[in-house]
Amino acid sequence: MKLLTLLLAGVLAQPLATEPVPTEPPTGGDEYLKYETEDVSRYRDRVTFQLPEPSVLVTEIQPGSVRPMSLQYLFQSGQRYFVERPQALDDLVQRHIAIGKATRSLPGFRVQIYAGTSRQQAFSRKQQLASEFPQVANYMDFRQPNYVVRAGDFLDRESALLFSRELQQVFPGAFIVPADVKVPRLEPEDPELEEEQTTDDWGQD
Repeated sequence: MKLLTLLLAGVLAQPLATEPVPTEPPTGGDEYLKYETEDVSRYRDRVTFQLPEPSVLVTEIQPGSVRPMSLQYLFQSGQRYFVERPQALDDLVQRHIAIGKATRSLPGFRVQIYAGTSRQQAFSRKQQLASEFPQVANYMDFRQPNYVVRAGDFLDRESALLFSRELQQVFPGAFIVPADVKVPRLEPEDPELEEEQTTDDWGQD
């Protein structure tokens, strides 16, 4: 009996087994913050820098302080300036001039006043047109089997339409037609300017 009492007392004296309390979660994240109590901010590297102040240079330009750089300014002193340019540029300019001279006509409009088989009547209409409107070019062409009399060289339809209304007062059947018209030659307002354009002495003494 005493032995049984001692065995029971020994068993009751031992502490009951409990589950261990984890010291940190098995995974990181926000759960880890529940167990992190040490302040580690003092171990972080800190870099301090300062942005440079922006510098802005403001210059006030007074009227007349900047001299104009133009051809008129360069040549008004009577001095001559020469520009070196490659031969390829001269060839390109000459080619452009040649193409311009070869282009004698452009798509435009004329006003037709007669179309018929009578050459005599067509010539009569042409003379009447030249008499009534001497400032306007007139043309008589043979387009088999008709003779055609037309007037004007207009690059836009509006100008041809206005002139056709004026012609209709003398030739009631006048109407505009598309045609290849002659390119008008532009006359320079200043004769000296034309002389300067025809004389190319760049690079010469």
